[in-house]
Amino acid sequence: MADAVGPSDVREVPPYWLTGASGYEDAVRRRQASSAPLVLYFFTDWCPYCKAVDRDLFSSAEADRYMSRAVVRVRINPEEGDAERRLADQFHVTGYPTFLVLPASSTDPQRCSLFREGRDRKPASPQQLQDRIEAENLRNAQRLIREGYERRRAGDPAGAVALLDQAVAAAPQEADGWLQRAYAREEQGALDGALADYGIVALLRKDSIAHERAVYDLLQAKRFDEAVACATEWMEREPRGLKPVRQRAWAHHQRGDEIRAREDAQRCCALGDHAACAVASPIGS
Repeated sequence: MADAVGPSDVREVPPYWLTGASGYEDAVRRRQASSAPLVLYFFTDWCPYCKAVDRDLFSSAEADRYMSRAVVRVRINPEEGDAERRLADQFHVTGYPTFLVLPASSTDPQRCSLFREGRDRKPASPQQLQDRIEAENLRNAQRLIREGYERRRAGDPAGAVALLDQAVAAAPQEADGWLQRAYAREEQGALDGALADYGIVALLRKDSIAHERAVYDLLQAKRFDEAVACATEWMEREPRGLKPVRQRAWAHHQRGDEIRAREDAQRCCALGDHAACAVASPIGS
């Protein structure tokens, strides 16, 4: 678990706007490979609010920097052609500007405001734009996590893994997705995959749930050397914890290293586990 590499939140997306109906088709293909949200911006040349958004929001370096690394983006003017008009009808566009977010792994577009709150209709800040897009993406990932959990509870770990694969790709910083996928992989009998996911969970969460579950699984699988190593990491994270020392003592005992098992029993005794004190007593005392 110490070798786990943290999940990246950088998405492979084109660093520019795609345009028109052909750009939309290209965006759909690119989105499938990137696990990124798709954003659709419907505008017209005569719309004053569209001009303000282009000038004050989309032209900003901060907004462009975010979108060039995080979303697949398409600009569509429905007045440019029949194909563009059909897209506007498909997405129920009735006014301009219309900005839609299709979260990763979702076909359900969400309308997203490009303006600040209030009646003055000032364009949103780049940070507000980013927060709104990422909030929609996170909500969809959390929906996938819930559905994955329900599949697990229904006895379908393979179906759960399929959903949770989408969730962790869409929102790699959401620890619950990795944790639920680890559980589902366990239930499939894919221990190494589960351990890899626990490694990510350990990086994203401050508690010790990933280490505790991983040590238990390694002991059950009789992989005692790995259980010792994982319990040692757990002890570093929870230096006053009794449970990781107990588990490491048991792993030492199971692999036949009674000297180290006794040393850990002495640690347990010092931490208040009186049942371990007899085990920790020197041989022949």
